[in-house]
Amino acid sequence: MIQNVINKAVANRDWKRLHLLFLGGGGEKPAGLATGCDASSVPLEEIIRSDLPVLGKFINILLDHKANANPPKGRKSPIDVAIELGKTDVASMLTDGNGTSGANATTSELSKVKKSLS
Repeated sequence: MIQNVINKAVANRDWKRLHLLFLGGGGEKPAGLATGCDASSVPLEEIIRSDLPVLGKFINILLDHKANANPPKGRKSPIDVAIELGKTDVASMLTDGNGTSGANATTSELSKVKKSLS
């Protein structure tokens, strides 16, 4: 049932609802209803473009729930979007191994992040 709500939030690009489902009302530990649900359909590059609170934590939770850090062909990667928007904390998190994408980051992506941090 919660998975249906997640799928609807993704289809409607309702990132605030998705944020609430995965993180709950905030606090120290994630207390969302979506624990254990599948986030593989969530476009991380669009989430990074949003102005949601605790964005790095949210993205990390989405990655833990199988969100894909590799965009469809022809679209910018989440790392590229984070760098472009100056969200270096998110770009760094995506490449440092905290999320599942860290292991998939290319040398080129890692150098982009290092340059943006300098």
